[in-house]
Amino acid sequence: MGDSMKKVHPGDKLRIPAATFNTLIDVARDHLANRQNATRQPGVILPPPGVILTIRNDSDEDRARFEVLGLDSPVFPPEDNTADFSRGPVMSCVTPATPDHEGAFVVLLEPIADGKVGQAILQGAAYVKVDMASLDDEYAEVTDGETGYLTSGESGSARIIWHEDAEEPGQLWCVCLLTGQAGAKTDESGGSFTVHYSMSGYYDQWPEEVTFYTLAGSTNSILQIAVDVRMCQWDLPIGNHPGNAEANTTNGFAGNCIAAWEGDDDTWFDLTYTARDPNGDLIGTGTEAISSFKIQARVATSGDLEIRTQNNGNMYDSCVIAGVVWRKTYPAAPGTKEIGAGGCHDDETWGDGVWEPEE
Repeated sequence: MGDSMKKVHPGDKLRIPAATFNTLIDVARDHLANRQNATRQPGVILPPPGVILTIRNDSDEDRARFEVLGLDSPVFPPEDNTADFSRGPVMSCVTPATPDHEGAFVVLLEPIADGKVGQAILQGAAYVKVDMASLDDEYAEVTDGETGYLTSGESGSARIIWHEDAEEPGQLWCVCLLTGQAGAKTDESGGSFTVHYSMSGYYDQWPEEVTFYTLAGSTNSILQIAVDVRMCQWDLPIGNHPGNAEANTTNGFAGNCIAAWEGDDDTWFDLTYTARDPNGDLIGTGTEAISSFKIQARVATSGDLEIRTQNNGNMYDSCVIAGVVWRKTYPAAPGTKEIGAGGCHDDETWGDGVWEPEE
C-alpha cells in the first residue's frame, strides 16, 4: 500500500486517495465532537485566564469544583525533593481560617479528593458562591471554617463584579476577581467621645491619670485625633457644664496624626488640643493649653488605642472633653518611600514600613 498521507508539490495534479480523504473527515469529526462536549459537559474544565496553581487537598474531605481552600505550604520544599521542587510549586491547601487565609485562598477548578492533586485559581476571575450580607456589597473574603462560599463585606481581597439576580441577600453565585492579596480595600473607621473630667478634691499622688477611651484593632493604622476642651463654671452649681450643651470649634485645627504599626506599651503621645473657658473664649491650643493638664494617647501592642487625661497638680480643671478619632487600617504596615537627596538607604521603599539602621 502507498503512502496515503504523502505531500504534493506545486504543479502536481491533485489526486486525493480515499484513505486520505477519510482520515481528514475523521479528524474533523473528532475535533467537532470534542468542542461540543467541552461546551455541553459541566465536568470539562476550560481554564480561565489568571494564575492557576496545582494544589493538594489536605482538608480531610473530598472537595467539589468551585469550593474554597486556604493556602498552607509547598508540598515539596527544596530540601526534601529537588526533582519535584523544580517542576513548579504544588501547594498544600486546607479548610480556610481567618485571618490567616484572608487573601490567601484558591477556588477549585475541578473536584479534588482528599489527599489528591488538582487545579485551582489563585488570581483572576472565577465563579464562586458568596454569602451576600447586602446585595450592594462589592468585596468578599474567606469564611472561617467554610469551604462552600466566601462572605461579602465592605472590604475583602476578592472584588465582586457580578452576582445572580436576587431579591434578598443570601448565598449567591458570583463572578469574583481574586487578587491573592489581603486587604484589597483598607478599612476606614473610628469613633468619638464626650466625657466630663473633674478634679475637685485633694489628691496626693500626682500625676493623676485616667484612661477614658479605647478603640480596639488599631495596629497597622494611621490615626487622626481631634480634641476640644471646654472648662466648666467652677463657682456655679454642679451640672453647669457648657461643654455638654454649647457648640465648640477647633478654629481650623485638624488634630493629631499617629502612625501605629506594631504598637508600643511604653509610649504615650501628648495630644494637641484646643481649650476654651466657660464663656467660650479661646484659652489656647497646644499639648498643655491648660496649665498642668494633658490629654495623651498610645497604641498598645494589644492593638488598643487608649486616650487618657494626665493632671500634674491642678485641682481646678473641671472640664468637658470632646473629640473624634479617624482611623485607616492596613493589612500590614505599608511600605515607606524614601525621598530627598540623602540616598543613605539601599532601597527606594522600605517594604515593611519600618527602617532599622545598620549595626
